[in-house]
Amino acid sequence: DTKTKLVDQDEKSIVVEMKGRSEAEIEKDMYALRSRIESAIGDSVLIQSIKKSGNVFTIRFSVEKSPAEDILEILKCYDEGTESRKFIPEE
Repeated sequence: DTKTKLVDQDEKSIVVEMKGRSEAEIEKDMYALRSRIESAIGDSVLIQSIKKSGNVFTIRFSVEKSPAEDILEILKCYDEGTESRKFIPEE
């Protein structure tokens, strides 16, 4: 079993320490924890960083919005192979 403890927190992020028998087990539990946090807060959670020391992982989860979300919104304006309907080229 993976043991998890809260190490730090602030308004936008939490840091947890996860310790387990194997890296694969910790990784599986890390994503399960992220999913549970997302369900609890109703927002997407990013894994900001992972530091590994032996069988202990220190993981920073953040509720900050990913820049990928903004990029995907921009790309929705484009049809494949055509200019964006919202794009106005400079003269």
